[in-house]
Amino acid sequence: MLRRRVLVFAAAAAASVAFCFAAEGKERTYHHYYYMITASDGTMELTQMGSDEASDMKREIKSSYREAIKGWTEEKQAWYKAVGKKVFPLPQPKQKKIQTLAKIPSTEKGRERLLERYQRKLEVWDVCIVKNHKGELSAAAIRHDKVYAKQIELLKEFIAAEIEWVGNNKDAKERGDDAPVRPYVKVVKGSLKSSELADKYAEKLAQKLEKEAEKKEAEKEKEAN
Repeated sequence: MLRRRVLVFAAAAAASVAFCFAAEGKERTYHHYYYMITASDGTMELTQMGSDEASDMKREIKSSYREAIKGWTEEKQAWYKAVGKKVFPLPQPKQKKIQTLAKIPSTEKGRERLLERYQRKLEVWDVCIVKNHKGELSAAAIRHDKVYAKQIELLKEFIAAEIEWVGNNKDAKERGDDAPVRPYVKVVKGSLKSSELADKYAEKLAQKLEKEAEKKEAEKEKEAN
């Protein structure tokens, strides 16, 4: 009889605890946090969401990463099939990351202060020389976390252009002037805390590149004559 009472009491206590956890779990869905999401190309995004939503997103990361690797492998196979043994230029995708920063404050002033603090960490700029697959040079002010993404974008354009060029020039013994060249993003001045300042430096750099291009063009004309 005593054993039965103990078991009944234990069951009731367990049910009570389960209800408390359920209630707490329900309450947690209303607790929102600031998160920093880093995409596979390094691009960072500050966002806010419930912890339950963040947990769902974290669970989806592995499956989405497998899909990204699958897509990258297919691109690499298409490259080797079209181009041959030339090294595939696109790096393997990185896994997406979600970082919990802080619980969102209850006061508007607290939210503004914290949001400004995290946003300020993202507002770092690099002045870069960008070379595309056509060999054209340009200057650009790029947010620091997006420099790698720009490089990936250029490499994908280069891959498509190279596959097309090889397909149209199967009998070519040498690469002509129209052949794609490997692109790059070169940081000339980094870690600037102002986008306006970065734009000014980029404008000056663009003028410098333009003058150098004009000088080279003049030298070519002189040699031709």
